[in-house]
Amino acid sequence: MILLIDNYDSFSYNLYQLIGAVEPDIKVVRNDECTLEEIAEVIAPQFAETDLDTVTTIVKRYYEQDTWKADLIFEKESFELLEDILEDAGELNEHVSYEDLVTTEYAAKAAEK
Repeated sequence: MILLIDNYDSFSYNLYQLIGAVEPDIKVVRNDECTLEEIAEVIAPQFAETDLDTVTTIVKRYYEQDTWKADLIFEKESFELLEDILEDAGELNEHVSYEDLVTTEYAAKAAEK
């Protein structure tokens, strides 16, 4: 099963149509109508070696870190949060300037439509 979180936009609808052409087993939930536990239950089979409680904890952590976005614009605060998470995990040796690495021009234009 594929979980598709609908952000009330045409992109979600188009993605549903595209995925549905190859994989008809899709569960669509509105971004404000599902619980973190429900999301964990749907994705848990993809992590067979991990128990449901652990998957639920991971999903909650992503939510609490504000990792999920309502739009495609990668804000500076989100970028810095990601850098902090990677640094805390020992995966990032030095921070990079947001302005040097991230371009939001195209995402901002898409959000206007």
